[in-house]
Amino acid sequence: MKKLISIALVLCVIASMFTFNVFAAEEIKVTIDGKAQNYDVMPVIENGRTLVPMRAIFEALGAVVSWDDATKTVFGTKGDMTVVLQIGNKTAHVNAKAQELDVAATIVDSRTMVPVRFISESLGCKVDWDDSTKTVIINSQSKKLAELVSTLHRNVPTTFEKSNDMKDMYYFAPDDIAEQEKQYAEVKNLVLLYVMKKNF
Repeated sequence: MKKLISIALVLCVIASMFTFNVFAAEEIKVTIDGKAQNYDVMPVIENGRTLVPMRAIFEALGAVVSWDDATKTVFGTKGDMTVVLQIGNKTAHVNAKAQELDVAATIVDSRTMVPVRFISESLGCKVDWDDSTKTVIINSQSKKLAELVSTLHRNVPTTFEKSNDMKDMYYFAPDDIAEQEKQYAEVKNLVLLYVMKKNF
């Protein structure tokens, strides 16, 4: 009898180790601008969508969070962008414009869980998924200005010295638009003359 109990206990221990390994292998990770995020409630996947703790994701992306307990509604605000979600409701709002979600916000272990892709993209981020590592990759620097390429002007200097070079001339426009246009035309002609002389 004791032998049977011992065998049963050993089998239980082996089974629990196997279960833990499966969970660890499937653990979902989130990075923001290359920095790994840590949550008190781990991200979960529901209907193919990754949900993360509401306050943690909003604050990590620089948004201010507020919660209306009466209506179970969360508000995230960043600059001129406001995202509103309600527990169990698949209709969210971004700047008062309704958007349908695949998965509604929900509560897991007393934490409000929200769709990470929807929140991140609503706040202007780029989101990718690495299936091999089960990692959500968020880049908050996705919106960049296009590179300004000019063959007429040299690179913008990072240090400033007194100079008589025409290319270094600083122009402070007066209030009168007509006068601005006149002076702009003069400067443009001077620059064109300079370029023509340089090329011939």
